[in-house]
Amino acid sequence: MSAVDVDTGEYTLFNNTNLDYYSELAHAAMSSGSIPGVFPPQRFKDRWFMDGGTVWNVNIDSAIQGCLEKVDSLDKITIDIFSCGVDILATETNASTSAKGNYDRHKTIYSYYSGTSEIASHMKAYPTVNWRYYIQEQGALGGTAEIDFRN
Repeated sequence: MSAVDVDTGEYTLFNNTNLDYYSELAHAAMSSGSIPGVFPPQRFKDRWFMDGGTVWNVNIDSAIQGCLEKVDSLDKITIDIFSCGVDILATETNASTSAKGNYDRHKTIYSYYSGTSEIASHMKAYPTVNWRYYIQEQGALGGTAEIDFRN
């Protein structure tokens, strides 16, 4: 999990090296999920934190750095990306007749490309990493049916 220090802008990763699982995990999760404008910043470890996605929406760098603690070379790292919850771009080109419709379309396009742009930036920064699969949902998920394990 990651969060951003509200006062300094420092991106902070919470993991097994700096977090006590039993006493701090829930608070770290709340800090990581405090989306500006939706949930207030959280006080944790004597600092104020907000959602880590305000700095990095896709945090591949931390995964690569974690792998480098186990292997000695970037070419020994293989990355698969499974992207859920991304905006799906409609293929039709129907022009909207309202300012709100145009604005909503702009937000969808911006959101889609900002996530994929971050991935492309990481690929350029780490060209010797083995970038194997990028898998993305093709349509909106239907709600809770995906987590119904009675089958």
